[in-house]
This record gives sequence, structure tokens and C-alpha cells, in this order.
Amino acid sequence: MTGRDGGRLLVQPMSSPQPHRTTTLRTAARLLAILAWATHLGASPTTFPNWLAAHGLTGTNDTAAQLADPDGDGASNIVEYAWDTDPASATSRPATAVECSGPAFSATFPRDPAKTDLAYHIETSSDLCIWFIVARSVYGRPLVNLGGASSIGESGGNPRLATTWIDAATGAPSQGFARVRLSYKEQRPAPGLLWPDGIEPGDPATGEAPVGRRNWWVDSAAPAGGDGSHGSPFNSFEVVEDAVRGGDFIYVRGVFDMATHSSGHRMTLNLYRAQAGGSPDSPTTVKSWRGSPRAVFDSRRTSAQLRASNSAGLRFQNLELRNFGDQGIVVGDGVTYAEMVNLVIHDGQVTAGSGIGGGLVMYAADSRHIFVVRHCEIFSTPDDNPGNNSGAFSVISEPSAHAGSSVVVRHCLFHDNHIAVRHKHAGRVHMEASDNRFEDNAIGFYLRMWTSEAHHNLFVRNGTAFQLDSDNMNANHDYRLHHNTLYDTNWLASTMPDQGGFVANLHLEDNLFLDPTPGDGVIRIGSGDWNWGANDLSGWTSARNLFLYTPDTRPFLHSAPPTAHLSRDFADALTQLGDTTSRRIDPRLENPAGDDFTLRADSPAIGAAADGGDVGAF
Repeated sequence: MTGRDGGRLLVQPMSSPQPHRTTTLRTAARLLAILAWATHLGASPTTFPNWLAAHGLTGTNDTAAQLADPDGDGASNIVEYAWDTDPASATSRPATAVECSGPAFSATFPRDPAKTDLAYHIETSSDLCIWFIVARSVYGRPLVNLGGASSIGESGGNPRLATTWIDAATGAPSQGFARVRLSYKEQRPAPGLLWPDGIEPGDPATGEAPVGRRNWWVDSAAPAGGDGSHGSPFNSFEVVEDAVRGGDFIYVRGVFDMATHSSGHRMTLNLYRAQAGGSPDSPTTVKSWRGSPRAVFDSRRTSAQLRASNSAGLRFQNLELRNFGDQGIVVGDGVTYAEMVNLVIHDGQVTAGSGIGGGLVMYAADSRHIFVVRHCEIFSTPDDNPGNNSGAFSVISEPSAHAGSSVVVRHCLFHDNHIAVRHKHAGRVHMEASDNRFEDNAIGFYLRMWTSEAHHNLFVRNGTAFQLDSDNMNANHDYRLHHNTLYDTNWLASTMPDQGGFVANLHLEDNLFLDPTPGDGVIRIGSGDWNWGANDLSGWTSARNLFLYTPDTRPFLHSAPPTAHLSRDFADALTQLGDTTSRRIDPRLENPAGDDFTLRADSPAIGAAADGGDVGAF
């Protein structure tokens, strides 16, 4: 469209927005383009899905996808969500107003501060290849001028009309381009407990066991002679251990103290009989009474109080374990599916050698195992002998563990431990760890998994985030670390030496590393006194990570004594890894020293990840 300077133009977003597709408008002085397009970053558990459901776009069909256009009006669902138009009506279409005034022009669009899963990026270009961000609104926050706009402003209530004026008078080319880029960010729940006060809502007298299964109630303060019902609960576990069958629910209340343990008054629960085993769809469940404070198991530094050795399906939920000795909760190799939910495990003391201790210990040796640990808090687990390498949460597996075995750790908080998560020995086990927080641990992960994927985790004041070991391996192992944020943590990764010809390959993408404390390096190669061959890095990859650390002379790759042939600075290290996209730059976090690790509006991490999302965990 050709016209004169001045006037007002209304621009419609494109159908199924895609990166680098542009609708073009010409004026006498310049070429102006306004583009509204969405970056697909995954499904949000809150705002956007609620909007979809409100418009009848539910289920797994294509009409519920972000980039789908069910009404065929040229605007995708995510754009209609941002503009608050009707995705089921072709006559209700998003629009961006463009106004020209001499050498300047403006773009005006609606912005709803309540939609905190959206970000708006106002960008300009002279060639449609290189784009510069001139203003931005990040996830519900006001529009911020990043230095490229002559003025910005917002008016109205909710939604607001956001206007950006761009002055191209000085040195302006004969044509120019601008776009409004819309990005959608998955809103991830903060790590931590589902019920922080330990009280799960619900009627304590109503059992949850499925049809054909039984509910049992145990109250440590109940009188003797109960029958296990809600009105007459057991006061210990010796009877329920024999009576429970697969899929039953056991509700526990009170404090189960090892000091009161006797042959006739059992304060420990052992699910070791074959008939006690449930299934993944109907697990045998042990949990606190609903409506009551979390039940407490006090081990008094003695043996484990919660133990299961035979079950196709097991769940421990909303329980507290304290003062354990060597091992707290033990899930034996006979358990093939186990889920740990909303557990609090703390103040134990690990003294057992060979790394087999921990507050939560799960064994995977001769079967295909699925272990899920979510919304738990595990803390204050030191190690009398750090050489034992026992984790607050330990997975013990052997080379005979079946392919397809997996460990999932999500939305957990680990703090003040020697090792937070420890995997001992090898075996064909895969781990996924996401949305966890690791704080003040000597080591976050000590891994020997066959494959591991750790993403969207936060590490604060840890010694080493990832200790990667190739000992006892039967194949090369791959560790994929992406979208993690590490603050005031000395080592991002530390590798153990090559043993038996197998190595731990490290893949780093879209991570944010900010360490203001002077240290020895960022990645330590071959920790200990062993050599690590240069060729062992051939399987490593790195891309789009942001690093800022002190001092400037601090090496990036640092090999342990007695060899230092891989002590490389940042530029040399990236060359060694074939990385051309990672940068040493301030990520501009809001207030990391004050525990706010969200990105500022001018952060270079915004939109810099492979999927168009943000680098780091937030």
C-alpha cells in the first residue's frame, strides 16, 4: 500500500503467525511493517488453558493448540488470547493501530497485565534480517523503553492500550520495518510442598481406596485394641502389615517414635509381603490423615522406619521423617513403581560407607523401575564421611537394571545437604529433574545415570551443581542440562575421570550461570588426582548459554592436578566445545542477592533460547 506521511493505518495480524513473516505497508519516507506473531513455548497450566477452556477449545485436538486458527480469521489462538478476541468468530479479529507523524510512527496494541504468561517485544529493522528491540513488556509488567523509542505510554485500565513512538528522523534510511513480537511463556509452579502446613484438605473419615480395596487408619495416640477403622484406629503397625493388600490405603496420624518401639507396639512400617503390592494405577498408599497435621516418623538415628520391598505400585504421601540414621525411607528392588509426594525428610546422619545411605533410598537392580519424587523437601543431611558420597535422596542401581527404568524428580526443594541427589553405580536408568530448587548443598547432583536431563532447576549457593561420574560404567553416558539458572555456585559441572574407556558426555544449552564469588573455574575436568584426556571432550556440546563470573581471569574449563592442559579461558573453552552462541554477559536478573531470579525487561536472556523462549529457569 503506497501513501503519504501522516494518517492512521489498522494492521491485522497474520494467519498462524510464524517467525520472520511480515505484512508490509509503504509510506513515502519509509517502509513500515507491523507483525504480531507467537513463539510456541509449551502449554501453561493456568491462564492460557483457562482461556481455551472458556471458549470451548479443550482436549488434545488441533483447535486447542497455540498456533491453530479454528475460526479461519488469520489470527492464531495465542494472538486472539493476547488481544482478547473471540477465537470462534471470524469477525472478531485482533488489530494493531499504526500512526505516522512526519519521521516518526507509533504502534498501539492492547496489553492485559493479568496475562502474566505473555511478553510483547517492539522491534525494528532496516533489512528484515537484523532486528533491534526498542521496547518490551515482560509477563504482565509495564512497557519499558530499552533506548530505541522516542516515547512510550499506556492508557486505560485492564486491558491497557500500549503505545510506542519510534523516531527515525536522524540518519533514517529510506525504508524501515517494525514488528510487535508476542511470546508465550510456560508458567511453572514454584518448587515446594503441595501442603506447606502439612494438612491435606478433605474429610478424614472418608477413605480413598478404590472399589475392592480397603482403607486402614493408624493413630499413634489411639488406645490399644482398635480394628483399623476411622472410629477405632490401630495404634501401631504390626497388625496392618499382615492385613494390607495391594491397592489399600493406610492413613497415619501422630508421632511414631522409635523410642516406643517394642515387639508388641511397632512404630516402623514394613510393606514386604507380596500381597501388599499394588499397581501403578492402583498403588498401595501410605499417607497422613486428611484434615490433620502431617504424621511424623522419628527414627532416633536408628534403622529405616518406612520400608517397602514388594509392590508393583506404591505411594508415600504427606509424611515427615526426621532423625534418620544411614537410611530413612527405603524402597527395595522388588518395588517397580513408586511415587513419593509431599514428603518432608530432614536432620538425618549418614555414616554408612559405599554411598548407600540417605533420607530417601530407592533400589533399581533387576527390574524395570519407575520412581517419581515430587513436591518434597529434603534438608539437613550431612555426611560423617564425605567420601561415602551418600545422597539425601539416593538411587542405587546396578548394570542389570532394565532399559526403560527412570527416575523423575520435580518441584522439590533440597537444601543444606552434603549431596542432594545421588545415583550410585550404573545401569540403564534415565533421570529427568525439572523445576527443583537446590540451595546450600555441597553437591546438587552426583550422577552416574545412563542418560540424564535436568532443566528449569535453580541452584543457589551450592559448591557443585552437577558432579558427573564415569566410574562403573558399561557405556558412554549423556547428561543434557538446559534452561537451568545457577547463582553463587562455584562449579556448574565437575567430571570424574575416564574409567574403563567410557566417558560422561555433557550437553549444555540455554543455561544461565551467574557467580559473583571468585572461584577456580566453571567446569572442572577430571576432579581428583586423575588425568582426563583431551579427546574425551569430543562428545560435549554447548550453545546459547549466558555466563557471568569473577574474576575475569578465572578459567572456564579447568582440569585438576597434576595436569592442567585443559585450563582454558572463556573464548578458548568455547572454541574447544565448538560453541559460537554462548556469551559472557550480565543476564540482568531482578535482584538475585534478594532471592529474585526473574529476568529484567532488558535482560539478554529474554527470547534468546533455541525455542524462542528465555535462557535460564525463569
